[in-house]
Amino acid sequence: MWKNLRQQVLCYKKKKREYFTAAKKGIVLYKIYYFEGKEKAKYLLFSLGCVLFLSCFFYGTPLVAVLLLPLAVQIYVGMQNDRQKQRKRDLEIQFGDFLIYLSANLRAGFSVENAFLESAGDIRSLYGARGMDSRNLMGAELKKMEKDFSYNRPLADFLTELGERSDVEHIREFGDIFSLAVKSGGNLPSIIESAATLIGDEISLKQEIAVAVSGKLFEQKIMNIIPFLLVGYIEIGNPGFFKGLYEGVTGRAVMTVCLLCYLGARRLANRIVLAVL
Repeated sequence: MWKNLRQQVLCYKKKKREYFTAAKKGIVLYKIYYFEGKEKAKYLLFSLGCVLFLSCFFYGTPLVAVLLLPLAVQIYVGMQNDRQKQRKRDLEIQFGDFLIYLSANLRAGFSVENAFLESAGDIRSLYGARGMDSRNLMGAELKKMEKDFSYNRPLADFLTELGERSDVEHIREFGDIFSLAVKSGGNLPSIIESAATLIGDEISLKQEIAVAVSGKLFEQKIMNIIPFLLVGYIEIGNPGFFKGLYEGVTGRAVMTVCLLCYLGARRLANRIVLAVL
């Protein structure tokens, strides 16, 4: 057990070092994400606040929060993972928009290189010309593409690298198709247009599914707080109603089971939502 935990910690530190080393070089790794600065302090306080609340709610004392610190670590790491997955989704959506513009520009008669450059301008018009943030991830990547293009770096290399860094299946697929099309020759604009249209449609369909289940996701978040609201309502109407659950071994054992059931239900709900998305 301890050996496995040690390996997980070492793996975490290695990935963290890799992430920040790449960040210093201006390279964004989308397959991992780590909080830093004010954001790190914010989510650390939030995680500690969660375990403090659970300690007071289920045991009637903040002292049990010390025993729940491993849960705080899980909450913190879980929020990091959620942010990483959200960035990948944002990049994929914006890449889908880029492919729509690319397909349209190729149909308009632009060469492949000029279609890429023209589509980069269209993306900036759509998302703005700001730097790297969740609203303009693709814009920042295309800015890097334009810089590489000015140094005569092949577009295939840029797409392959972006596919590896993003770990997004559709971006990797398009990069592979583009590389093969360049190597095999033939009608390159027609091949790229067909691939861009097909993959762009797949991304749009995936986004439509995500929008369709967003209502269920909101319902899940509401259900997460319903137990606390119900207990609070009963306690306000009947002060001391749950007093017996905070006293004695039996009461604390019952509340521990309730806490485990609540955490298990949340984890199961998150897995179901992630499976759909």
